Amino acid sequence: MSRVKNLINILESTEKHEFDKIVKTYLKEIYNYIRIIITDGKDDTGIDIKVFDLNGQNVQYQLTTQKSNTAQEKKQLEYKIFDDFKKAKDNNDNHGYSSNLFYFYSRTLTNKAIRDYKKIALQKFSINLEIIDAKQIAEESEEYLELQKAIYDTSGLSDFKVKDSQFTDKNKNIVYELISFGKPADLRLHIVESFVLQLLFEKTQLGFDVIVELCMDKFNAKENKVFYEKLLARLQTSKKIKLDKELSVYQLTTEEQNRIDGLLKQTELDENYFLTSITEILSKYNQADKIVEYIDHLKKIYSDNFNSDIIDVINNSSSSDLTGISRDFINYISRVLDADFSPKKLALELFTFCDENKYIQKISAGKVFSEQTNLSRLESYVNTQKQIYIDTPLALHALCYYYRPKCSYDNYFFRTTYSLIEFCRKKEISLHIPNYYLWEAQNHVRDALNLIPFTFLPEFHKLGKSRNVFYNFYLFLKNECDDIQVSYESFLAEFGFKQYDSYRVHNQIIEKYLNDLGIYKYQIEDEYDIEETKKLIQSQLIADTKYKTKFGLNNDSIMLDFLADDDIEVHPLKPVFLTWDKTIFKVQSKYFEKYPTSQRWLLFTPSKLIDHYSLLNFSIDSETVTREVIALLSDEIIQNTHSLLDSLIFILNPKDEVGLEYTRRLATIRDEEIYKVRDNQIIPPDDIEGEVVIDDVFYKLTTHYRENENNINQFKKVFTKKEYIEDVINLLIDTVMDYYESKHFDEKAIEKFDEIINRMTIEEKKRITRGHSQ
Repeated sequence: MSRVKNLINILESTEKHEFDKIVKTYLKEIYNYIRIIITDGKDDTGIDIKVFDLNGQNVQYQLTTQKSNTAQEKKQLEYKIFDDFKKAKDNNDNHGYSSNLFYFYSRTLTNKAIRDYKKIALQKFSINLEIIDAKQIAEESEEYLELQKAIYDTSGLSDFKVKDSQFTDKNKNIVYELISFGKPADLRLHIVESFVLQLLFEKTQLGFDVIVELCMDKFNAKENKVFYEKLLARLQTSKKIKLDKELSVYQLTTEEQNRIDGLLKQTELDENYFLTSITEILSKYNQADKIVEYIDHLKKIYSDNFNSDIIDVINNSSSSDLTGISRDFINYISRVLDADFSPKKLALELFTFCDENKYIQKISAGKVFSEQTNLSRLESYVNTQKQIYIDTPLALHALCYYYRPKCSYDNYFFRTTYSLIEFCRKKEISLHIPNYYLWEAQNHVRDALNLIPFTFLPEFHKLGKSRNVFYNFYLFLKNECDDIQVSYESFLAEFGFKQYDSYRVHNQIIEKYLNDLGIYKYQIEDEYDIEETKKLIQSQLIADTKYKTKFGLNNDSIMLDFLADDDIEVHPLKPVFLTWDKTIFKVQSKYFEKYPTSQRWLLFTPSKLIDHYSLLNFSIDSETVTREVIALLSDEIIQNTHSLLDSLIFILNPKDEVGLEYTRRLATIRDEEIYKVRDNQIIPPDDIEGEVVIDDVFYKLTTHYRENENNINQFKKVFTKKEYIEDVINLLIDTVMDYYESKHFDEKAIEKFDEIINRMTIEEKKRITRGHSQ
């Protein structure tokens, strides 16, 4: 909700005496009137407010808080307004008042209604009408802080804040606001300047030695006095401070005092807006009485995140676990929320508002910058240009961005990649993709092309979604963009990827597109012994019940060993690696434990990198703590989900009779399962990664046989034999049903499939033997 909308809501809920005070403040702020009296209907002239300032004496002022929601209420409002017009005309004709009438209304009116009332007032009553409704008051209050404060004071939150203020360090947090107005070219100087301004605002006046002592204590710094002499001289030149030569103390100039005072007032109003909006969200879930607890949780989430940001920067530690953040918050909500409501939905609303509003992020950032900070190391980080590497998923979404940079694809990974590319362009930061990940991107293109034959099948839509980035992007463009109505095959061709082009052609296209985006190929020359690193990754995958192909596992292992290479010629500075892969985040600390002397590298999600740079340049975006958590709560950020369609692409040939039959039968099985899930006839187990169980079952079978080239060839051959269709389909149906009953995949399904393969092998040998004997 916007601030104006929030203010309108407060105005619409005001009582008559509250609206009187707001109108009085309005006249003081907008027109600079001082001598204002609320008459409150004490006479029969209809004058609700009298102004005794010279310029306002003869003008008439009336106001109302009458409702106008229903047709009956609108009619009654109209009667009142017309009656007030009559009184205004009488005052003009008989009591010496001006024909100018200011009419204040605590609710909103349409532009047409305002025009009609003005026309009637002039034509029928000879009154020059000026209507000021809630919308106009709210909009004007954004520039007049005292008016905005008067509105918020009626919300009932002032009592709440007196009892238990949620943000008690606003004076300390002002250091962030002061920083945000400057130019962070010299980080250390800029932060210390802002701290000095904050000190003088709080203490009124300070001597040189006291300022130096407080700064040294604050920042644990041993700067010489010349540094502070130059700093204070610079603040004097910019007319922010002045020196009282008689007392030998520094003070803020009047202009700077007023500016900082305005910042504090704005911070207070921002707090009011934040709290009223949070209260409104909580009220929908009957949780408004627990606002203190909810604010405490949100403060901790954001403060911990910003603290970890700074610690990450200085100590090169890994990113905070956002999954844990969202899980803990959901657990709290689940304990206090009525069963009729969804904890995830409430959390999602709160985080979405925080993302749009930014108030709590600014408070948290202010807290970080007002606490003791190692400025030397922080400045060193900001001024160091590190080599930044990306992995395959980032490259794939970057290619989609290249194809259609202006589209509004509402996909978390696409949006974040878009933000990263735009951010890096603005900051002139180059990104690099290792050659191994380029090969993975090319394989993904090949998988996208392999989908083409399936798209022509009548039952195709029943096979479910694909994990393929390009196919999902095509679906969005086809459904949302009028100018993309071509077939999937034509879309890929327009993209530059044709079915019968060579790998080399595809690689060159990918590399060119990425170069145009500022993402450059990096050739890893050294050969690393990756066996131990593979074991580390594989162990984590097993613990998380995840799977990577042998190709992907090898590539990630090479990447980690490359990042850990302590050769100064390979990494003159600590490298940065951007990925969404949670497994890599978990493996990083274990890798450092196993190889304590290896080169350390920084590991970020793309959003986290943007956050670091934004924080260090004193701007607030905080995509990490909000947009990533929102994506987690929306299940949008779930990766590597299993897809039946993607498994079938690897196994079946939809152009032959057997492949077509399997496709039809599997589509039917999946469609029936989807129907039963939606109808609540069956409930999918919690640990599946596909949309339904058949996705996981087929994926687990496929990945089991893919580990060995001979095994996968035998597995695929089964799906070319018509005589085994019923056996395979029955096995899959039985395994799916067992999954629902036991809540896990039965490994016996693999043994049973082995039996089918063995039967096929024996029968093939028999046919060969019979052929030789004939």
